[in-house]
Amino acid sequence: MPLEAEKVGRAGALGEFASHVINLAHYLCGPIAEVVGDSQIVYSPRPHADGPKAVENDDQASLLLRFTSGVMGTIEASRVQAGRKVGVTYEVIGTRGAIAFDQERMSELQFYDAADRAGRCGYRTLLSEPGHGEYGRFCVGAGHGVG
Repeated sequence: MPLEAEKVGRAGALGEFASHVINLAHYLCGPIAEVVGDSQIVYSPRPHADGPKAVENDDQASLLLRFTSGVMGTIEASRVQAGRKVGVTYEVIGTRGAIAFDQERMSELQFYDAADRAGRCGYRTLLSEPGHGEYGRFCVGAGHGVG
């Protein structure tokens, strides 16, 4: 991971990771009207072949958003967080239901319907299949992985 801004710019985790999630947020929720953000360098200096080197771009960033529709959202990006391989996830939560997606489980969508009767409420896993819109172009059948 390059540390020098002249090679990769000053955006760091914001540019490497959050930019993709921001694009997805535009697709799912529409244009962004307002942003409050914060970023930080967690470890500086870092070991380098030429000796310790100062880090010139952020390791993690956090954004609080308001879309033009009035919907609120948050986006977080980190290149130093432990625990996930990719960690591109999203949740859209409303008053009548919710969906959640995790890129590490690309064939699954978690779906919650608030209209479910008592005792049946909770997320359920929907497996992608050819009948699910554009996904059908590269999905041979329900439950087949994309690996």
